[in-house]
Amino acid sequence: MQPVDGIIVIVWLCIVLTAGVLAGRRAGLERFWVNERATPTSLLVFTIVATQVGGGTVIGIASSSFASGTGFGLVAIVSTVTGFLLVAWLAPWAKRFGDRNSAYTLPEVIGKRYGRRAQLAASGIILFAYLSLLAGQLVSAGVLVSIWTGSSLVLALILAAGGVIVYTAYAGLRGDIVVDAILFWAMGIILFGILLPFVGTGENLMSTLRSLPSSAWSPLVFGGYTYLVAGILLGGIIPVVSMEMWMRVYAATTQSKARTAFIWSALAVIPFYALPLFLGLAATRIIPSGGNPDRVLFELMTSYVPPVFLGICVAGVLSVVISSANTMIVVVSAVIYRDILGRKAGVEALELRWSRIITFSVGLAGCLFALAVPDIVQLVINAFFVVGMLTPALVGVVLWRRATGAGAFVSLVLGGITTVAFLPLMPKQAFVPGIILSIIAFAVVSKLTRHAATEDLNM
Repeated sequence: MQPVDGIIVIVWLCIVLTAGVLAGRRAGLERFWVNERATPTSLLVFTIVATQVGGGTVIGIASSSFASGTGFGLVAIVSTVTGFLLVAWLAPWAKRFGDRNSAYTLPEVIGKRYGRRAQLAASGIILFAYLSLLAGQLVSAGVLVSIWTGSSLVLALILAAGGVIVYTAYAGLRGDIVVDAILFWAMGIILFGILLPFVGTGENLMSTLRSLPSSAWSPLVFGGYTYLVAGILLGGIIPVVSMEMWMRVYAATTQSKARTAFIWSALAVIPFYALPLFLGLAATRIIPSGGNPDRVLFELMTSYVPPVFLGICVAGVLSVVISSANTMIVVVSAVIYRDILGRKAGVEALELRWSRIITFSVGLAGCLFALAVPDIVQLVINAFFVVGMLTPALVGVVLWRRATGAGAFVSLVLGGITTVAFLPLMPKQAFVPGIILSIIAFAVVSKLTRHAATEDLNM
């Protein structure tokens, strides 16, 4: 990169971080965690899509397409669209619950229905999953900054994460939504208005894609039939059990607007997933084999995008990472604040101070996790596999009155432990034994036990 590119990146990041900090002025507790439950539909669409299309997703899809064909990207597209439509169906009920109970988190739903033990088990699952997602975003940023500056990944991670952690800790979800609205348009303009035209013109992208062998398009190379079939069938559940989506439902103005936002988001997210898939495939002919797949998108940038525009593209990819990383920080912080520590609205200034301290600490923990497991695709997969174990218990909340707190607790614990245990053995199929045992445990234990006095059957 030329000096002018670096200046562009720094100026853009300063603009984004300043917007996030300014959004945190006059923040109260409700503003910090759920944007006062009054977010317009357009802003909801921007923040939903910007959050979903994180660095781990964009860079991960390009990386996996380059290394292992279309499997990961195809499952991501189908499951995300399906999941957003499922959230749209569930949104009125979830919004009503959030308003009635002043809820901030998804485990609060589990706790209200099944009791405190199940709430803590759900919280543990979300902490593991979202620290993995946060680490994936930070690794994405670290790789980019490392290439840009020539620094080590450790130093690059610190540089990339610092500003995000500071403004997220100050502004919370309010800052997240404001920044996402800016970054949504920045991502679209930069990825489709600059990166795609330059790569397409420089390489004749369509011709390159047509020349690929059929094996390159195969969705089976990545994880075989098991990952493809189970990923498509079960992957649509992931947005439903994703806490950042629940927080955005809670933050909506009305039940109908929450539903509308997710319907529009299901359409808007498709091109942001399709682009890195096609670029990753094309890179198999453009970039020599044997390189680091996580660097594919950056290699394309430096090969085809000229100075000035290159700086804008780098700023765009960093925008993608920032928009997702700040949400992951808020999610983990909310779980610790509300579900684990059990804090409620009290003295406003004191609770806001605690919220910011917890959020800052979570950001630092995400950096350590990223240094321990610097594999973008695997970090994203780990998160999706583990968070999927919330599915049986959540389905029980909505559809199965006979479900018990004991059944939910055993299901959550057994499913989570099984999935994590199988990750080293079956890194791309570990969710299969986990979800099977989770469902069986939920059904069997619920049939064998009775409802506890702490369970609320009339949600």
